[in-house]
Amino acid sequence: DREQKRNSDELPFEVTGILKDFAELEKEVNEKENTIQKFIDTLKKLQQIGVDVSKVQQKDTIQKLAQRSGINITEEQAEELGLKLDDNIGQKLDTIKQALKPDRNGKKKIIPPTAEQVQELEELGINLDAIDTNQEFIEKLKKLQQIGVDVSKIQQKDTIQKLAQRSGITITEEQAEELGLKLDDNIGIKLKNIKQALKPNENAKNKRIPPTPEQVQELEAMGLNLETKKRKAKEVAEATISAIKDIELADKAYGELQSLAEKTKEVGKENNGK
Repeated sequence: DREQKRNSDELPFEVTGILKDFAELEKEVNEKENTIQKFIDTLKKLQQIGVDVSKVQQKDTIQKLAQRSGINITEEQAEELGLKLDDNIGQKLDTIKQALKPDRNGKKKIIPPTAEQVQELEELGINLDAIDTNQEFIEKLKKLQQIGVDVSKIQQKDTIQKLAQRSGITITEEQAEELGLKLDDNIGIKLKNIKQALKPNENAKNKRIPPTPEQVQELEAMGLNLETKKRKAKEVAEATISAIKDIELADKAYGELQSLAEKTKEVGKENNGK
């Protein structure tokens, strides 16, 4: 033992440099994978007690998600299942979705789930596509409608606060927080983006995801006009042709005036010669 202790004192083992970086990276990867696996296991436990886990929304806690399926979980039941009722399960799913999206340089900012984990999540009915910003916009409008805001009057430069005030509704910071809204949220620009996404050429250029037919129907049912103010191609063409004709007429009239002016000059010269 003494010999072993002496050798240990003389040659202490310490992970340094590149080896240390690699060990820390491997640990981080394992922790992330375990975090994702814990999330999957949580969904499986909820599914076993009748919760429709496919309906997870961004701001859902376990309690809120369960209640949407008509399931009331007590603190005791949650403890037995190894769950926490206030666990923000929606935010965790959001993080996983973001991890699957490469950044502009094509690199992952967050460690994504493995192929096996993706398969497990999809089998649970989880849609791993990017967050549906169109649906988020619709949900905000519904909340505003519930407190008496006329959402059909949205203008391009409107924030939530400005739109509400136009309907004579004053929303306090506390009320906005309770509704999950931000008063300075530029809701007018978001509507403009949706309109542009519905135009094939602009959608291809800006890579915006257009709303689904069902979402379009929901928005129109709220009184929103999803047609942009730009004129149709036929109208533009007709206006252009009309303008060209006007130019041709103007040129013809100008030519006639010039001719008349020349004739007037000639007549004046003849009269002066006499």
